[in-house]
Amino acid sequence: MIAIVIAAILARERIPLHAAKLAYFQWTRDASQWFAGRREAFRGATMQHDTFYAINTAQQPWEERFNEKLGRALYRKNLYTDPQTGAEIRLVRYPAGVVNPHHTHPCGHGMYVLEGQLVTHRGTFGPGHFVWFPEGEVMEHGASPAGDVVVLFITNKSFRIDYID
Repeated sequence: MIAIVIAAILARERIPLHAAKLAYFQWTRDASQWFAGRREAFRGATMQHDTFYAINTAQQPWEERFNEKLGRALYRKNLYTDPQTGAEIRLVRYPAGVVNPHHTHPCGHGMYVLEGQLVTHRGTFGPGHFVWFPEGEVMEHGASPAGDVVVLFITNKSFRIDYID
């Protein structure tokens, strides 16, 4: 099911599958057992893992999420949340110049860059890059001053952000 969602997004964004294939398949190899047999939820509906569905993200509005720490909004389109583990897949858009300052998460998470430049504490990454942040790592990430960045955001369990003051 995850493969179907990601393939649909890559097709919509006109990103060649081969550009994402290596990072995606390395991730899915590790995650395949974890996702096997789990029930899926999307927009309040329960979906079986063996049921096809597709999401047209072009028709899904960006959800504005004000971040008090940043004093700015970030934007997201929720695609999937596993009701048993809390794992999430969503599109996230950081406005130009907005970088989440030093923080940690109680989950690992990956970002596949679709548009713009993802600025992180470990470098800057453009379209086609997949970046994985391990659970508990002190990190910062967001958009370059040159423009917004849009990423496919994937967690391995429930998401929370804990800022380092």
